[in-house]
Amino acid sequence: MTLCLLGPLGAVMQATRGAPAPLTTPAATPAAGGPAPDGRWLLSHYVVKERKFTLGRQYRVFDNAGRLVAYCKQKMFRLREDIRFYADETQQVELFRMQAQKIIDFNASIAVTDSRTGQAIGFLRRRGWKSLFKDEWLVFDHNGNPVGNLHEDSGLMAFLRRFVLRIIPHEYDLLVGPPGAQRKAGEIKERFQVIGDTYDLMRDPTAPVDGRILIGLTICIDALEGQ
Repeated sequence: MTLCLLGPLGAVMQATRGAPAPLTTPAATPAAGGPAPDGRWLLSHYVVKERKFTLGRQYRVFDNAGRLVAYCKQKMFRLREDIRFYADETQQVELFRMQAQKIIDFNASIAVTDSRTGQAIGFLRRRGWKSLFKDEWLVFDHNGNPVGNLHEDSGLMAFLRRFVLRIIPHEYDLLVGPPGAQRKAGEIKERFQVIGDTYDLMRDPTAPVDGRILIGLTICIDALEGQ
């Protein structure tokens, strides 16, 4: 198994053999006050697979039918992380990017930006010291307003993963809404496997969280676990 964005760094099994065809979807209706979303980011289920034995981290993102949604390749030896997501492995069409707001930031503040419009999709911030014992990320909308948070499933499981058995798959819950009135709007579950990391991402279609935010959180989690 392979936890930061900072620092140096089967439904889809058949799709990983060779170059999968990219998913194409019509643009969705723009959300009021925000950037126009692409329909591919409104799906309820994604699968993120890390490619092993490569220079730099590489990830493929699929829909639940095994069609390629996005491809990500993290460049090595960057002081300020700048991770780009493309429509396919030719890297000709950039979809969105993730950029750390500071070169060194234990609380890992990250902007997720639409590459076509240059507009912010949202912001992610890791709860640094708290995440040493139970990982937690704060999620903000494109205006920087709090939306919710992503956290590990339980304190006990977090302890076991860190100090007892590191091969226990990671599970995270995405909660949205104001404190005291939050509801579950998604989850990230790592599959148990010996080589490579695979995550299932489930998203409530009615939740105010773009699919790119959930994908970005998954990449953050995997990159942090790999350090």
